[in-house]
Amino acid sequence: MPTRNHRAYQHLSKQPWAKRLIAEIDQRGGVSNEANEGDLFTLRFGWEMSLACAKGNVTYEFAAGVGNSTVDFRLQTGGRDWLFECMAINESLSTQKMWESSKEEVGSGIFAVGASFNGRFPNIRERPEAELHRVYQSMWQHIWQPEEGSYRKFPERTSTSANVLVVSMSGLEGIGDPDQYHCREIAFGSSSLPFECRSADLPGLFNPNNGEPGAVAMRERADLLVFIDDVHGIYDDAEIRRSSYFAANPSSQPWIMAEYPLRIDGPAGKQP
Repeated sequence: MPTRNHRAYQHLSKQPWAKRLIAEIDQRGGVSNEANEGDLFTLRFGWEMSLACAKGNVTYEFAAGVGNSTVDFRLQTGGRDWLFECMAINESLSTQKMWESSKEEVGSGIFAVGASFNGRFPNIRERPEAELHRVYQSMWQHIWQPEEGSYRKFPERTSTSANVLVVSMSGLEGIGDPDQYHCREIAFGSSSLPFECRSADLPGLFNPNNGEPGAVAMRERADLLVFIDDVHGIYDDAEIRRSSYFAANPSSQPWIMAEYPLRIDGPAGKQP
């Protein structure tokens, strides 16, 4: 049975709007190139968006009016205008070193590896808080460029459109399995959680008391953060939709959460 990457590729190869996306995947090594993870996540997200919104109008690499930049997708559906920017959190160097140092041959050509983050480790880069800080910083850097003091993505928010940052957490702690507390700490700050549930000391991207320029930019330009527990392998065609955690900007329009087009209600589609 083909993997989700291959199924996404096969499906989008038939979509006129995805012609450029497919060409970029081909140019960067195709669906079997693991080094191409960010592009492959964008491919899988575009695939599920196409399945969930078959009658929607999709534009890939949409010029949203922020300098010369583009956002990954513009989706027009149900009278709404959705702008999606996708990003993937790759494994940190610390995680890669853990995998390598733990490698042990348990059989002929068979190796066991492991990685573990612990708050008591002397190396701060091997603690859970280091991983959350890394994700927090990567997210605001995707929207704001500090060296220029200007926005990198997303136009000004309006009452009739939605700016959505979609984040694959596949590289978090080497297992890509965030829980609602991880996501809430990043979005709203560690102080929003009971003390025993905190993994770090984060101010939160959507915390109105956080004056860091990157966080201010996030609150000004992003309506919704969607964290994806993006497990790889052979799963059904709604894997991304089933593994989403949502964090809405407190000042965003109520319809954005209610009408999010890739949402599946129930145990999936969790709101941190």
